[in-house]
Amino acid sequence: MQQTIATDKFNPRSSLIAIITSVQERLKQLYAWSGNQRDEGKRWEADNFSEHKTNRECSSCSGSPAMIDIDPRSMIASELSLKRGAVLLWAGTNCGPVEIKQLAEVLGISYDRPLAEQDPTFIEILLYGYKDELLTYTHKSKLKQGFYRGCVNDVKFLRDSGTTSKGNLKAIDYFSGPVHCPDCLQSSHYDKECLSVTVDGLTINQASRLSIQELLLFVRDLISASKSTDTFPVLLELEERLLHLNKIGLKYLSPDYHASLEGSC
Repeated sequence: MQQTIATDKFNPRSSLIAIITSVQERLKQLYAWSGNQRDEGKRWEADNFSEHKTNRECSSCSGSPAMIDIDPRSMIASELSLKRGAVLLWAGTNCGPVEIKQLAEVLGISYDRPLAEQDPTFIEILLYGYKDELLTYTHKSKLKQGFYRGCVNDVKFLRDSGTTSKGNLKAIDYFSGPVHCPDCLQSSHYDKECLSVTVDGLTINQASRLSIQELLLFVRDLISASKSTDTFPVLLELEERLLHLNKIGLKYLSPDYHASLEGSC
């Protein structure tokens, strides 16, 4: 079966969330292509390889959408500095960084050092806000003043306001998880059928949970072995984006997975 994978030009100035989700989308395209090469009688689409927010077979919640809310674990990449984009919601945008930089100055937090090397209570402030002191900052040549409300509240505001922006909707989806069901929170949620499809021996669940460096090596091995003109462009696009993420120091496509690893140690 012949299948052409859609590609587009990489913009390193895109928001960090846009870059991360573009990697995830290309992985799904790659697995759909692999499934179609294996199964001539079935039409695999990229959406078949999307991870569900809840486990439909969960004995606790049965996959209820009511379990889904904003997941704070997915919002901060503590291995990064604020300058590099540790607050994923605003990384690569001109909306939040000015206010966050002022907040860091008030609280004596370095803008250039990884958050993991600094006061851990600052991460809680980044998530849930700081109301002890008004912040004064300049945004778009205008002097502004206000309390920092936290990125969890920022995403909830975007969600509850009924935003139609594609970028905002993508961010809301990325930062949402089964926070009200402990059982779903600790597991991945792919359809069993899609996990029968592998690329170089890995399911999409396994590939998505590789570190950025491991995923980059995985993609480079595929590039070296690629004999298909259909997949070669998307593999090059994956490599280009992963090189960027590796350069800035991001460890995983999803910080909540990184956090679960640390919590299990």
